[in-house]
Amino acid sequence: MQPEMNSIRFDYANLLADEGKYEEALEQYNDYLKSEKNNEVAYLNSGIIYSKLGDYDNAVKVLEQGKAIAPKNIEIQKEIAKAYHLDKKYDKAVEAYNVLLANDSGNTDYLLNKAIALHALKNYDDAITIYKNVLQAEPDNKTANEYLLKAYIAQGEAFYNAGNYKKSIASYENALKMNSDNPFLYINIANAYEKLGSKSKTTEYFEKAMEIAPDNSDVLTSYAKTLTRYDMTDDAKLVYEKAISAANTDNTEKFNYLVNLGDSYYKNKDYNSALTEYKNAYEIKNSDSIINIKLGNTYKALSQLNNAIEAYNRAIELSPDNPDAYFNKGLCLAEQNNLEQAQDNFETVITLKPDYAYAYYALGLALEKQNNIAGAISNYQRFVETSSDKNLKNNVQNKINNLKKKLPKDITQND
Repeated sequence: MQPEMNSIRFDYANLLADEGKYEEALEQYNDYLKSEKNNEVAYLNSGIIYSKLGDYDNAVKVLEQGKAIAPKNIEIQKEIAKAYHLDKKYDKAVEAYNVLLANDSGNTDYLLNKAIALHALKNYDDAITIYKNVLQAEPDNKTANEYLLKAYIAQGEAFYNAGNYKKSIASYENALKMNSDNPFLYINIANAYEKLGSKSKTTEYFEKAMEIAPDNSDVLTSYAKTLTRYDMTDDAKLVYEKAISAANTDNTEKFNYLVNLGDSYYKNKDYNSALTEYKNAYEIKNSDSIINIKLGNTYKALSQLNNAIEAYNRAIELSPDNPDAYFNKGLCLAEQNNLEQAQDNFETVITLKPDYAYAYYALGLALEKQNNIAGAISNYQRFVETSSDKNLKNNVQNKINNLKKKLPKDITQND
């Protein structure tokens, strides 16, 4: 009676599995396997269900039990490989696929899955080789084509991040052969050429990207930023304006474009144009502390100190812990000879950021102008200790030496 009962239990487990009642089916398979330990199909079916439930550890465990009694059962080995793959244990998956390939080296399914696992392990060279081999056997294999393209792109990115820009370009060029309509592949190549110092190639590939996607705001912005780095401000302005037009429904994007455009002008000391663009950005988002600091910096560059101080005050109100706002405000106050308030701002900077070297230097200047020689020397010394500006450090050290001559001898001796 027991064998007949077990047979019924096995059939019932299969029925439950077919109906999608996986947990109930597992109970039946487990009960069945307690006495029928040599049924490889029961192990296989149990493993499949564990995988469907996402319990890959138990899937592999029960499948390995089935493999122990049926080492030549290909279906069990396939499910082991699949379970490792789904569990993202790609190194184990590769090993399992190798077992399958040892018996069927030309099986494109095994090869493709192995390549995908290698791809996930960032072994792009081997993955690409296998993808190509699969495509030689099956030129219309969509999955192989899709993953080969992804592998070239991932490989290009990996080479770029490693600083191997020539190999990065080669990988992206291979990707372009498969998909020449992707503007961002051209941008990636342009960025690599920029790292290599080739201005002509950089602009060439950006122009190609713009030919494909003339109204894509991301493409336009990337190109404008590159033109800015090349100090091609007028060209950058035209591209930024086009980007702003392309992003006319997104105020956040427009704000960023205007800030970038302002930055390009500021970098080239066209402060009036920078001010115009920063003001336009401010109209979109006046609650941003950084745009207020940029406005303050530009007003300061234009010697509009009161306007600069107002902008810094707005930045401080929005971001009271931002040391740059206090520092720049202090510089304006010092320039207006409002030394005590300047001193207060520089001291706030030091409280917020004790390693802010230039705050010590600026505070030293303010104290020196107030004839507080000892205080000036103390802060100049802190600047020398914290700064990485070698030239200014030498000058400040000379200043310290000269100021010490003005101190009473007893103070100098104590130092």
